[in-house]
Amino acid sequence: VATIDFTDGTSTTMYAGNKTPTRNSYYVRVDEDPKVYTVRTYSIDRFFTQLNDLRDRQIAVPDIQAITYFRLESERVMEIVKMEEGDNFIGSQFASLKLAQPYRTERSIDSQRFSEMVETLPTALSIVRFVEDAPQDLKQYDLDPPRYQWIMRDEQSFIHLLVGGDAGEDEVFAKRPADNMVFT
Repeated sequence: VATIDFTDGTSTTMYAGNKTPTRNSYYVRVDEDPKVYTVRTYSIDRFFTQLNDLRDRQIAVPDIQAITYFRLESERVMEIVKMEEGDNFIGSQFASLKLAQPYRTERSIDSQRFSEMVETLPTALSIVRFVEDAPQDLKQYDLDPPRYQWIMRDEQSFIHLLVGGDAGEDEVFAKRPADNMVFT
């Protein structure tokens, strides 16, 4: 059932039934009129769009060649930050990033190894499916606490994901801290 409200204050209700035997049309009735029409599936499908059909599935990922901040939390925290003017320790003159955690003192990082590591990260993320809005229990998704917390930014963009348990083949449960929605 789809109800269409017009700006003149009138409305029309359309009832779509089964598909025709050729599967390219639906049987349709309008308002209380007993006549039954056939309408092409592509026209009817537009009326019956689901919320998840409209949701953006793309998650912007910062440019891995221009990272200014990187943090990965699991059992330990690894935090890599941009070098600041005046940083002076072994290796600092050749690096643009430094390791801020897990050690007490900041240190330079092996830029080659870090580049190899971030190159394995996805350059684009896409939500496979939306699992639950406003979940009451994040533990069922292994998100309370999350298995991993991933934060990365460049000068323009930022990503912060909480990553939970396995959700099937090549899928994990995840959510953004600012959103109350679990997806894979």
